[in-house]
Amino acid sequence: MLRRWWFWLGMLLVLVLISLAGIWKYFSSAIYFQRNVRPELENLLGGRPVTVGTYALTPLSAIHLKDVEVGALPDETNKTPVLTIKEMDVRYNALAMRNNRIVVSKALIESLTARIEQLPDGSFRGPFPTLVPKTDEEKDTTTTLHTKSPKKIKVKTKSKGQQYDIQNVEVRNVNIQFNQSGKAGNAPQKFALENFSLICPRFSLTEPFQIELKGKVRANNLSADIAFSPKATLKEGRIYLASASLQVEENGKPLLRVDVGLDVDPTTQSGNATLKILPTDKRFLNLAATMSGIDFHEAALAGDLQIALDKGEPSALKGMLTTTKWNPTGPNIPANLPETDWQFAFDALLGNDQSMQITSSTLLATATGHPDRALLNLNASGPVRWGKKGGAQLQLKAPCVELQPYLPALKIQPGEKAPALTITNLSTQFSCDSDQVQLKNLTAEVTGGKIAVKNFQTSLTPNPLLHWNGLEAQNVDLDTLLANVSAKHWGQLTGKGYLLSSGTACGL
Repeated sequence: MLRRWWFWLGMLLVLVLISLAGIWKYFSSAIYFQRNVRPELENLLGGRPVTVGTYALTPLSAIHLKDVEVGALPDETNKTPVLTIKEMDVRYNALAMRNNRIVVSKALIESLTARIEQLPDGSFRGPFPTLVPKTDEEKDTTTTLHTKSPKKIKVKTKSKGQQYDIQNVEVRNVNIQFNQSGKAGNAPQKFALENFSLICPRFSLTEPFQIELKGKVRANNLSADIAFSPKATLKEGRIYLASASLQVEENGKPLLRVDVGLDVDPTTQSGNATLKILPTDKRFLNLAATMSGIDFHEAALAGDLQIALDKGEPSALKGMLTTTKWNPTGPNIPANLPETDWQFAFDALLGNDQSMQITSSTLLATATGHPDRALLNLNASGPVRWGKKGGAQLQLKAPCVELQPYLPALKIQPGEKAPALTITNLSTQFSCDSDQVQLKNLTAEVTGGKIAVKNFQTSLTPNPLLHWNGLEAQNVDLDTLLANVSAKHWGQLTGKGYLLSSGTACGL
């Protein structure tokens, strides 16, 4: 009897082992990939067709793909693949994720090529769908992938107390091409990342780590080499980033260097970060702006930025940006502007809701070669918001606004009297959104006289409309001032109020 029980128990064990082997074999097979994994990938990528040359999967621990292609959508004119990967090999520990740990022993991506296109309406078309992350109070992050399928896929991860142990990360020969469709009057622009590589022997929040990033950036006929190799150490639970320097070179000649410092506690999400932009070679600005068709000529850029992080509280920002020989030209920039040196210093609080409170800021512009000649000295403070409901409400004060050098940009015809536009002691409340700009309670001294406007606003449309009310002026030639900058340059002009000039009042 006992022997019979052992016999049936052995048979059951054999059947279980055979079943497990079959299940393992099925989930490791190309059939499972073609029937289940590939359709989900296509759905994640917005309906783009996915083809894979060879496929190998070890359940819960590894995935190895070769000759991956993500094709074009049926309505796209360019039928070449939007993404190709020669080889991808990832070794991971899926069971560790149950303990809120990310454990990867190897991650290799070889020869990745992607193309991204900006359409005339401003939208982007590329291999990946739009990601919309949302974070609740418990720090659980949910990301919704918007695809062409009515089905929405949500990936939920615990970010609270998450631990990372990622080793042997290597990405080789990455090429990304960005094309901008030609708009009216503008030639198509091209931007590309070529031969990029990323090496990270180990990334862990409990041990020092180092990464190395190298590659080439090409924009139209300009190109530059980029190298970034930061070293980070962990001390008393804080991450210290040292020797972090982003360098951009062209044929061995430096174009840009950005030094980064970091002192952050990842558990409390608090600390400090610093960023320093060393004086920029003119070629770098032209490389960065070539996508928009802007030419910065001889302009150079430098800056300092400090960020103080405090979990749950607005981040404190403090910094300064300076440019020299600023005289850009482009499709939407007036011609014949003078060369100007700019200095922008600011102190602000950055919120978590796409908002910023500017505590104080100063914008100073001087004529290049004449540092004692201030063209603009403007102080601003108040809230700023960006995104779909972007706008600003600022208190502006300007000890000096000299607009005379910029009058050639208004294309005043020979024989016309140029308005005197040197302004001092300006004060106003400035507000703007996507539709209009408004100034309230504006007071200023204008070339020997005074001017005040209770309300001034202009619509931001192709044919702007200027409107004011409650205008008062003394010893100011408003006739010339308004005639040259109204209908000729702004489209329409309306107003009401009164003018005081030499003791004589007249309606407007």
